Amino acid sequence: MLFGLQLEYAFNDRLSLTAFKDGYADLEPDATLGSDDGFANLAAGLKYVLIHKPDSQYVLSGYAGLELPTGEDEVFQGTGDGSLNLILSELKLYVDWQFTGALGIHLPFNDDVESTTGFLSAHAGYNLTDRIYPLVELNCYHVFSEGDGGERFSKQVGGAVPSVVRFEGGDLLNLGASHAKDIMQLQ
Repeated sequence: MLFGLQLEYAFNDRLSLTAFKDGYADLEPDATLGSDDGFANLAAGLKYVLIHKPDSQYVLSGYAGLELPTGEDEVFQGTGDGSLNLILSELKLYVDWQFTGALGIHLPFNDDVESTTGFLSAHAGYNLTDRIYPLVELNCYHVFSEGDGGERFSKQVGGAVPSVVRFEGGDLLNLGASHAKDIMQLQ
């Protein structure tokens, strides 16, 4: 479980500063790794509206942000040399429908320790009433280049985590897993 806060400050109609990763993590894996808690890394960056068409209710934005290794290693944070996150997102409204999409890449500054990952996210929702909003969402995570984070897991099964797990941690964790597979979620 992660207790976090996302903040955004608009400098003007197109440019804003966004703090997108921070908070406190309480990890309690079921019968696998040990339970622990601690602070997550800090990450922030700039978001810029590239295209804004109010008449057609369409927005395309670009984002560039830095993630600093400030978190605690007990919750798989604070490792590597930080990373650059690049994201392109769009929003289209049509009557009571909302369609959003995002495409991004996580580029670690030390790709020997962390994996280079990307994601694709799509969302469609419909306003039935002011309080009822059914939606469907698809999230895909892809590993472009595997890391080797073994040395940072010495407290967890002798450092074998990256060679055993078959996944990366989405947008919260970067395990440096050496055999990570892609993840697809439909919600």
